[in-house]
Amino acid sequence: MMKCKVLSSITTRKDGVRKNYEKGSIIYLEDKEVSRLIKESVVEVIDVIENNNADLQIDYLDEKELKKLNKDELVEYGGKIGIELTKEMKNQELINAILDYIGEKESLGE
Repeated sequence: MMKCKVLSSITTRKDGVRKNYEKGSIIYLEDKEVSRLIKESVVEVIDVIENNNADLQIDYLDEKELKKLNKDELVEYGGKIGIELTKEMKNQELINAILDYIGEKESLGE
């Protein structure tokens, strides 16, 4: 798994689901997909994440903790938990989107 910065707006597919990423977004992708996107010059690798289950375990933040984060940190945190957010969103919109996403995941037992 790799943390990447999107250099040009792209659309990816995973399990038949299409996702759009805006330029400047921070996303997390599997190595195989990163290699392809680097060749197309649409992403750059920021960090490599070891495939260790302990590293992949993400603790969900509550609203109080989210309000302490700035916009860039909220967008990055969203990417870590699996939701795409953009810097064009307002802080409260980012927080609401994250909390909604966490609520959905928790209701599914994930």
